[in-house]
Amino acid sequence: MPHYHEAIRTFAPIADQLRASGEESLFLLPYNDQASGSLCAEFGLSALYLPHFVWGRHLTGGVLQFFRENRRLRHFAQQFCDEIHPSAFVLIDDRRYIEAFLVKQAKVRQIPSLVVMWAATNDVENMLIWRQKRSNHYNVSFSEQILRRSVEWFVPQAVKYVDGQAVFWQPPSAILGMRLFAGYPENPWILGGGQADYVAVTGEHYRRILLKAGVNPAKILATGHPRHDLLIQDGLQWKTRERERICQEIGAPAEKRLLLLGAPPVAHITAGTRAGHITADQMNAYLHEVIARLLCLDETFHLVIKVHPRDEAETLPYLQGHSKAFTVIRRYETGKLIAISDLLICQGSTIVFDAHILGTPTLTFDFYQTPGYDMWAKAGGVFHVTRQSDLLPSLRRVLEDSVVRSKLDAERQTFLQEYVRCDGHAAERIARVLQQIIRHKCNDTEGYGHALWSAQALLARPKQSFGIPKNVHNLACQYTFHLHGRMKNILTRTGTS
Repeated sequence: MPHYHEAIRTFAPIADQLRASGEESLFLLPYNDQASGSLCAEFGLSALYLPHFVWGRHLTGGVLQFFRENRRLRHFAQQFCDEIHPSAFVLIDDRRYIEAFLVKQAKVRQIPSLVVMWAATNDVENMLIWRQKRSNHYNVSFSEQILRRSVEWFVPQAVKYVDGQAVFWQPPSAILGMRLFAGYPENPWILGGGQADYVAVTGEHYRRILLKAGVNPAKILATGHPRHDLLIQDGLQWKTRERERICQEIGAPAEKRLLLLGAPPVAHITAGTRAGHITADQMNAYLHEVIARLLCLDETFHLVIKVHPRDEAETLPYLQGHSKAFTVIRRYETGKLIAISDLLICQGSTIVFDAHILGTPTLTFDFYQTPGYDMWAKAGGVFHVTRQSDLLPSLRRVLEDSVVRSKLDAERQTFLQEYVRCDGHAAERIARVLQQIIRHKCNDTEGYGHALWSAQALLARPKQSFGIPKNVHNLACQYTFHLHGRMKNILTRTGTS
C-alpha cells in the first residue's frame, strides 16, 4: 500500500475526472491508517480500510505464520477480484507487497493495471546504494542467512552485489512470500518493473530512466502528475490575491519574507535517513543546526517549517530548544505554502517539482553526502549547498543576486520541459487512458493482449476518441470514494471491522 496518506492528493484528481464521466472509483486504505482516513474526511471522501496483513520482518511466528499470512492475503486478492469485478487497477507501485498480490490476481482475470508515479523516483544505481547502506543497520541471524541464500537461488532478480556484499530489494521473507504466492517482479529495482500493464510517469526524463533500466517501452506513459494540475491552475492566485489569507490561516506574518523549510522524514526511519548512512540522532542534530542558522537572519525574514507528512503526529527533537519564534505546519497544502514563500529550502524532495512549477526559488542542502540527493542539483534550477557554513551566504545569493536568479530561472524552465508534462491536464489524461484501456478490454474479442496497445498509441489518440458510454466501472485504487456494499462483506469476512 502507499507509504503514507499524502498520496491521496495524487489519486483524488483522477477519481474526480472519472466520476465526471460516470465511472465509479473504489479506493482502499491501508489497515488502520488514521492519517489517510482523516485526509479522506477532509476531502469529503468515504474511506475503507484493508484487513491487517503481516509480512516481511514482522513475521515472527515462524513457518506456519509465513504460510498462513501469505495464503490469507492471496485469498483476499482473489475474493476482491471475483466479487467486486474491478475494470482496472490503479496503484502507486506494483512492486510492493499487497499490490503484487492484487496485480497477480488481476493478470489471471485479464484485468488491466496502471502504476501512477506519485513522487520522484531514483535510478537503479542510487536505489542499490540506498539499500546497501540501510542493510548495514540490520542484524542477520542464522535463519535470516538461510532465507538470504534461498533468495539468491530462487529469486535472483531481487539481489544485487556491491563489492561482494549481497543487497536485497526487500526482506528475504517478503521476497520469498511474493515469489511463492504472487509471483515476483521481473525488475524490482525500478518503478515499472513489476507486473502492471502500464506505468505513468511525470515526464520524459523518467521515461528514459525506466527505459535504461529495461522497462518495456510499450508500457511507459509520460502523462504529467495529477497533483500538479491544481498548482498550475491556482498557483498564481495563491501567490497574489490569496497570500494574505493563507498567511493568516497558518499564523505567519504576511509583511515579512517567508522562508519555507521542507523537513525530510525523521521519526519513522530508525536508520536516520532514507539512505541509512547516518543515525536518527545525527539527523535530528543536523536539522536543528539548519534551523538555528536560518533563525540568525534579520527580522525581515520569518521561518516556516513544514513537517514531513510521515512525521505529522510525532515529537520532533529538531524543533525544540530554539530561542527565536518560527511557524511549524504539520498539515496543510504544501503547494500553497510554497506559493506564498520567497524561498523553499529542503534537503531534496519531490516538492522541488512544486517550487519549479510555482516559480519559487529553491535552495537544497545536503551536508552528509547522501547518495542520490544531488539529483536536484544535477537536474538544475536549484542552488545546492554541501557545507553548513555556506547555507546563509547561498541563501542571500539566491534571493539578491540577479545573475544567480536568472541562471536558476533558465534551468527551471529546462527542468519543467524534461521532468514534468506541465499543462494542467495530467489527471484528465490518465483518466482518458484508463477509459480507453477499460473500453478495449471490454470489447476485446481476440484475447487480452490485443487490448493492451502501446503506451504511445494510447497517448497519441485525439481527445474525442476516448468517449465511451457512461457505464459505471469499478476502478480499484488505494482509497475509497464510494463504498460498495459487496466490499463491506468481503472485508467483514476477512476480519476487518
